[in-house]
Amino acid sequence: MMLGVATREVEITSMNVANLKGDFHLSVEVTRVGKPKLLELDNPKYNDIVESYNHLKGVEMDDSDAKTMLPVHLILGAGEFTKIKTSQAPRVGSAGEPVQR
Repeated sequence: MMLGVATREVEITSMNVANLKGDFHLSVEVTRVGKPKLLELDNPKYNDIVESYNHLKGVEMDDSDAKTMLPVHLILGAGEFTKIKTSQAPRVGSAGEPVQR
C-alpha cells in the first residue's frame, strides 16, 4: 500500500462559534479549506427521530431543514467538542431504556 505525505503551510484563524440563542460561545482555531462545504450528510430528520424514541421526549431541535442532503461547513475536534456544555444530561441509550438523570 502506498501512502503519501504532503507538507504545506496553512493559515490558522481564531474565531468564535455560538449557539442560536447567543448564550454560549466557544473560541476555536480554524484552517480555511478552499471549498464551499466540507462534505454533505443525509438529513437525519430530527423531528422524526425525536418522535420515534421515548427517551428523547422533550428534546427540541431548531433545525427543520427539509433538504435530503445537509452541508457541513465546520468540523469540531474532540477537544472543542468536550467544551460544549448543555443544561441537561445527554439523552443516550437504547429505545425503551429509562432516562438516567
